[in-house]
Amino acid sequence: MLISLFFWFQMFENYSFKSRLNMQSSDGFYETYTIRLHHPKNPFAFWLRYTILKPEKYPENTIGELWGSLNSKSEQNLSECTNNSTIDNSLHSKKNEKTESTSTDSDIDYEKNGKNIKITTPKILKNEIPFTCCHIHPKKLQVTIGMAELNREEIYGSIDSEKNILSWNLIYKKESEAIFPLPKLTYLSDIISNSYAIISPVTSFHGEIQFNKERISVQNWLGTITHSWGTKHSKYHMRAQSVFNSDAQKIFLDISFTKIKSADITLITLLFADKIYKFPIISNQSEIDNFNWSFYGSNPFLSIKGTVYAPKESFKACNFYNPQGGANHLISSQTASCEITLFFKDKKERVDFKSCFQTSFEIITSDKNHNIPVLF
Repeated sequence: MLISLFFWFQMFENYSFKSRLNMQSSDGFYETYTIRLHHPKNPFAFWLRYTILKPEKYPENTIGELWGSLNSKSEQNLSECTNNSTIDNSLHSKKNEKTESTSTDSDIDYEKNGKNIKITTPKILKNEIPFTCCHIHPKKLQVTIGMAELNREEIYGSIDSEKNILSWNLIYKKESEAIFPLPKLTYLSDIISNSYAIISPVTSFHGEIQFNKERISVQNWLGTITHSWGTKHSKYHMRAQSVFNSDAQKIFLDISFTKIKSADITLITLLFADKIYKFPIISNQSEIDNFNWSFYGSNPFLSIKGTVYAPKESFKACNFYNPQGGANHLISSQTASCEITLFFKDKKERVDFKSCFQTSFEIITSDKNHNIPVLF
């Protein structure tokens, strides 16, 4: 019995990163591995996407996409959120009037060896790479997009976009097992058009990020590695992820909202005290108002309510190719904040948590009338 449980667990652990790419099929398909990490004290985030995009009916036009982003919270907005950890105001951004087609610039003062250094850092950079220079291993976590790679121990690569070069060389350690927000049957059968699994919900990163000539040391930054795939993007989809680093433990939250025809579906997944809590869709409520996303869920053990929020100016939009043709818009902020309240029904105990500027908030939409600047 124990052996069977072990192999069942190992099978699903592998399913979190197993590639679904089938180059023999003419169906459109995308597969993305997203890495996000945040400075433990300062409102500073690093975000990567390793993507394979296979257009419908034209598999010969398959490409690799390598996305990279440095994000900071503007100094004037630091007072919006406070938590138990101290925000270091030596790290801040200032608006720059200049905007390029594939990036935007902001000056960041990053403390290094006791001194502040100024970095003109892109909000988002992207390279498109021929599929002949890409590879996804079918059975193990090994994704190569050009010279960039993600595997079970390290993440490295670079993006060269016009005048900017962004590079990274990171090792990481999983501090929690994989999470599957959807019913496990969907992972075995791939019966839905898009799906995702969280390879490593709570992850510690070490290494270095370099932008042009400036280097940023990464020491015990926390983040998440997520794997998503499918035949098409939803017309409207939101996702938020946050790691709450309290004194006693690390808590992970994943929220996903999708409009499917006339139905609104919210998935809430919580990792708390080494236990995974999911909340039935029928009990969930989700509402968004001006980039303020409120949510609520309940199961027999606990109820959860919370808010993810970020100012409009922290979001940037990019064209997000759809395997069926055309493009949706990806609107994202990596420096959003999140507040949650948990109520444990058996203990009648309430617990509150807050994560300031260390939440990923992404929206994929076919509606282009959002008034967010489109970078490329």
